[in-house]
Amino acid sequence: MKILRIFTILTLTFFIFSVFGHTQTINREAVAAKKNEKLEQFAIRKVSFPDNIKRDPTMSKDETDNIEAERLKRKQAEEARIKKIQAEKLAKEQAEEKKRRLAEELRLNPSKEVSYRIKIQGVIGNEVILNGKIYSVGDTLYLSGNKNPIKILSVGESYVRFQYKGQKFNKIIK
Repeated sequence: MKILRIFTILTLTFFIFSVFGHTQTINREAVAAKKNEKLEQFAIRKVSFPDNIKRDPTMSKDETDNIEAERLKRKQAEEARIKKIQAEKLAKEQAEEKKRRLAEELRLNPSKEVSYRIKIQGVIGNEVILNGKIYSVGDTLYLSGNKNPIKILSVGESYVRFQYKGQKFNKIIK
């Protein structure tokens, strides 16, 4: 009897394990199949569009046109900014060149520095009226802001001859 009972318990145990073990195998396979279905649902699929479409197919034509218009505005603004910088640079270079030429010209011809500031208002024999004062031949003239003297060499009927920084120049009476 004891042996029969042990045999029955073993048989039932074997039967239970075989049934539940098979069920677990079926359940595992079902779970794996469901998991694969879910993964396939979210899987990235390759989508191809015709070659004649030049825009992003996920955007409307209006959106694409707006983006292109903004891009063109930015490009034009950048080009305008670059042109402005180039114009400023060119103007600065031209001003520096003009300043350099003027400095060179004044170095070669220092009388130009003062000749435009001398106003001849009249001639009386060997005397001349310059900038509201009367000077005669041999006198020295000092202009405001200039420490170098201007010497009057001669006075003619239609001109006055000066010397400035060792260079002689004439100023015509108008």
